[in-house]
Amino acid sequence: MALLLTAGLLLLSGCSPQRYRQVADRQVAAILVEKSREVPEFGDNFSIQMLPVETWEGLPQMESAADFLGEAGTLELGAYRISLRKALELSAKHNRNYQTRKEAVYLDALSLTLARYRFTPIFSGAGEYNENTVRKVTEEGVNK
Repeated sequence: MALLLTAGLLLLSGCSPQRYRQVADRQVAAILVEKSREVPEFGDNFSIQMLPVETWEGLPQMESAADFLGEAGTLELGAYRISLRKALELSAKHNRNYQTRKEAVYLDALSLTLARYRFTPIFSGAGEYNENTVRKVTEEGVNK
């Protein structure tokens, strides 16, 4: 009875959607690591997870308005100042088109895992025991 209960629990835990997702994520990660060697500057930190919203803490703020902006310069007071490099990094990381392309790469790798699964040999065996067949074979073998 304990054996049946253990087998049932293993079967239920092994077939959960979360388990399938974990296995698929691991397979996709392995494919991306394998293929990323061929792409310069691809990096090992590929993820399709949305990045957290950036905080502006610690960045300098505009304390005075630039003269050439005139009256519109007052709208800039208190605004955060970031370098061009930082602005480009943020725009690349949080760009929806960039995120969509990363998701497309992930989906392509996921479809590759499905194709690999479909073409993986599945070894199985089946047998049948029938006493009449065994007797017949042994009788034929004896008669010859």
